[in-house]
Amino acid sequence: MKTIKLTGRRNWERARALFIGVFALLLIGCTGKAESASAAPLPERDAALRIAVASDLHLDPDNTKKGPEAAAVQYNPELVDALLWDAKEQDAAFLLLTGDLVNGGKYARHAALAAALRRAEETGLDVYVIPGNHDLAPTTQSEFAEFYQDFGYAEAYSRDSASLSYCVVRDRLMLLMMDTAGYSVGAMDLPDAPERSDAGPFLSEKTLLWAEDMLRAAEEQGLRVLCAGHYNLLPEISREQGSGYDIENGERFLA
Repeated sequence: MKTIKLTGRRNWERARALFIGVFALLLIGCTGKAESASAAPLPERDAALRIAVASDLHLDPDNTKKGPEAAAVQYNPELVDALLWDAKEQDAAFLLLTGDLVNGGKYARHAALAAALRRAEETGLDVYVIPGNHDLAPTTQSEFAEFYQDFGYAEAYSRDSASLSYCVVRDRLMLLMMDTAGYSVGAMDLPDAPERSDAGPFLSEKTLLWAEDMLRAAEEQGLRVLCAGHYNLLPEISREQGSGYDIENGERFLA
């Protein structure tokens, strides 16, 4: 399995949540290097599966100023188009967008990105998204799922009732897309969303139990698992110690 690295200029002040990457939790066998002696044998490998991953697009079409001194965010409509073109050009089976899709969670910005992703899917590129801390408020959890129903949510093998986490099964692979929160608690409107007094990144008890069920299902079906989320799984992989960019109960999720 090959992962395509797609990079561009970053506006670090805007993209504070960092590239989280697929948690590096390519759970047991996406790379074939994490197999344990006691693990059940993995299914025979398919042909190489090319996956594109990007994060922190911070799409903001309202920023129209262009010029040599302009921040990268003012060119991100063009960068998004280039990203989608490049992923397709490199023959990616699908593209994972791991949060901070837009700046400020505004409806028009989500609508603009969803339109761009729809055009990309018409060319044959599948796209799966999860939210970051900049994607909700004023947009709520249920509105986010509606905006991006064609990019993971409608296709989900299972959805978590407490968060925007979901999983998709394809290519003998389970994509476990984890909503690690970190956004305004006022945006939490799903039926089983937990009550929170702060907006730090976390996974609720219900979400952890749901994820465990999905991992057991993957094990039973002999699926590889690729897990993605917006925030870092552990503090050691954060850019700065004590930055708050890691999940407060990440070690429990790792276990």
